[in-house]
Amino acid sequence: MVNIDETWVNNNIGFPTIEASEETIIINQQGILYSSSAKSPMLTDYSKKAYMEKILEDNNASGYYEQSVDGVKSLITYTESDSLGWRYVRITPYDTITLEIRSMRLKTIYFILGFIALALIISVVMSRRIYVPINKVLHRMKVLESEKRNNLQIIRQEFLRNFILGRETYQAKALHEKFKYFGSTIDITGESVIVLLRIDQYRQCLDKYQDEVKLLKYGVMNICTEIGASSYHIEAVDMGEDTILLLVNWASNDEQSESDSLVGMLEHMRSSIQDHMKLSVSITVSPATKPLNQITSLYKQVTEASYHRLFRGFGCIIMSEEIMNMKSVVYEFPLNKQKQLVDSMMTGKIEEAKKIYTDIVNETAEYPFTVVQLAISQLTLTINNVLQALRKNNAFMVPPEFDNTIVSLNQVETIEEINGTFYQLFDDLGKLQDDKRATKHDDLVRKINDIIERGFKDSNLCINSIADEMAMSPVYISRLYKQLTFNTLTDVISDFRMNKAKELLTQSEHSIAEIAERTGFTSSSYFYRMFKRATGVTPNDYRKIGI
Repeated sequence: MVNIDETWVNNNIGFPTIEASEETIIINQQGILYSSSAKSPMLTDYSKKAYMEKILEDNNASGYYEQSVDGVKSLITYTESDSLGWRYVRITPYDTITLEIRSMRLKTIYFILGFIALALIISVVMSRRIYVPINKVLHRMKVLESEKRNNLQIIRQEFLRNFILGRETYQAKALHEKFKYFGSTIDITGESVIVLLRIDQYRQCLDKYQDEVKLLKYGVMNICTEIGASSYHIEAVDMGEDTILLLVNWASNDEQSESDSLVGMLEHMRSSIQDHMKLSVSITVSPATKPLNQITSLYKQVTEASYHRLFRGFGCIIMSEEIMNMKSVVYEFPLNKQKQLVDSMMTGKIEEAKKIYTDIVNETAEYPFTVVQLAISQLTLTINNVLQALRKNNAFMVPPEFDNTIVSLNQVETIEEINGTFYQLFDDLGKLQDDKRATKHDDLVRKINDIIERGFKDSNLCINSIADEMAMSPVYISRLYKQLTFNTLTDVISDFRMNKAKELLTQSEHSIAEIAERTGFTSSSYFYRMFKRATGVTPNDYRKIGI
């Protein structure tokens, strides 16, 4: 018996080094193991193993087959019997066989995926480079389109403004072509009206929104065109400052129904602007015109009529034709009220002056706006004359010349603004006059008291002597002194003499007769009688009590 090591057999007989998971054995024709194995010792009988049956049956041939060995799917290969009757058998698990295939498959997949990713990256990079000029062109086209759209809107607004203001004139055909070019639906041969919107409290709006006022007006224009477009052909034009103009055009011949519908639409616009933009607008409507070549005169008409917001208030709707009809009424400035106003201001009757001024201004509400301007200018001139007279005659500082911006009334929105300026002037003037009057009265009382203090020793001191010294009427000076001090001059003179007499009785050794003479009493008996009436005691008793 020869014991041959498996490693020697593998190395020397021709088997390459096998994987640990493989098994190579040598068996004889009876299936006895003639080589050592990791699983079984030499001379182990393998003939009972299921996978050996086919090998033992096929005694003189080589081959291979697939079968489960110890629960592992394996490939079994074997050789034919040699001269000694030995056969070589190799058992290789399928996982070992397919390992390299799987590895190669994964490598192939990874390679393909990597190649695809690289190709995608390259294609993206290349496409971006390729599309850069195209994107630039597209971007430029969009910019140009936007600029054209914006410029077209600017040019359109400029055209409409120039047309309305009469800066540019067109023949009917040329005007039609212009409106058509700008995409306007206005029918220049149809009946049209112009509507002037003025933003109320515009100065406060400027302070609040500053540079965004144009955007705010653009929003107002959009609201108006959106509401009006359902029933009319309409164009909105920003006329600058607080003004927006609507050019409204219709084709119907039913003027009355269209007029009623127009007012309803304007009320809808006004409420929508208030709700969405939080703005109040006053609206002025022109009479209908046909064709559009009279639009410049209509614009001037509605502009002048819109100033009557002074009296109508914020959010009003004014029909310019109604205002223009006021021109047929002749206005005469009320000179009699002007004189009453001057007298009231000169005498310090401020509330009366306010009432007269208010009556004069309110009367102008029934006349064209030029009358309002003339009346306010006349009132301003009158008040300045009064201020100059007061400054000259009363020797006190009156307010400076009343040169107020209200002369430019198109900047004033409500009559309350004008009235407030005049009322403040009246109040300031009244306060100055009151202060002057109080100072003058104080001076009068002080002068009278000085005369009494200086002349109380003179028995002839009385109301008449004081009035003569001050060159005033005794009755007037007596009444005025009592109004200012709540005491009569006679009582003041008597009280002053009595106080001096009391002082002399307690602080001197003069006799009663001397004291009576020193305090202006005509006799000692009269002094006794008057002193006891005033104090309840005689002069002698008072001296004793005082001592």
